[in-house]
Amino acid sequence: MPFKSRFLSNEKPGVENTVFLTEIGGSGRSFTFHPFIEAFDKIIEPNIVEEKYGLFGAVSNHRAGFAVERYSMTLVLPAVDGEHARRNYEKIERLTKIVNPTRSDLLSNDALFRLKVKPLIPKTLKGHITSVSETHDLDTGFINGYPKVMRVSIEFTVDKLLQELERAPSAPNTPAAASTTANEAAPFPANVAEQAKSSEAKGPVSRGPDYSGQSRIRKEQKTKNAKPLPGAKKKR
Repeated sequence: MPFKSRFLSNEKPGVENTVFLTEIGGSGRSFTFHPFIEAFDKIIEPNIVEEKYGLFGAVSNHRAGFAVERYSMTLVLPAVDGEHARRNYEKIERLTKIVNPTRSDLLSNDALFRLKVKPLIPKTLKGHITSVSETHDLDTGFINGYPKVMRVSIEFTVDKLLQELERAPSAPNTPAAASTTANEAAPFPANVAEQAKSSEAKGPVSRGPDYSGQSRIRKEQKTKNAKPLPGAKKKR
């Protein structure tokens, strides 16, 4: 078998051009392509806002947020036999179903994907597939009813907020927060209940003389006749 045929029929041919698409959440479906990359575009759209100031409407621009980062690529998937043509066709069909969800799909997952393209996108990106289109090359014909050559164009938009949140450092544990948590979690002393029961058994605690049933005059007389404490100064 010539090299080209071995390359096309091998699931892991060891070549550089490899596209990985893995679903995040849901059923975790994944797609691996070893294509001829016919087209590849990287689009960056900075979030720049134009403002007018003053009486004469002087124009000034400033950055208002994250830029939009998109990738567009066209993959050519040729087949060497009927089995290979069938696998290519079914793989593309499964991919198009994910981006064209049913009602249950909308309720179950967000169709968020990881994308990596060797060697053009070495770092894994997270985002959404915003477009998938497939084309059958009719000039090359069919094998067992499946096209010999398929082209699939994919557009992928990076979720910049998700990417930045993953890069953000975690919040440190401050001593104040740890102290508050410790105070909230402090257990109730076990001997408090025992002390309360012991006090009830001994009877009511004396709180000093009770003058509630006496007249005001008698209270004042008791106050006048009370002997001062040793060393206390007399009021003038």
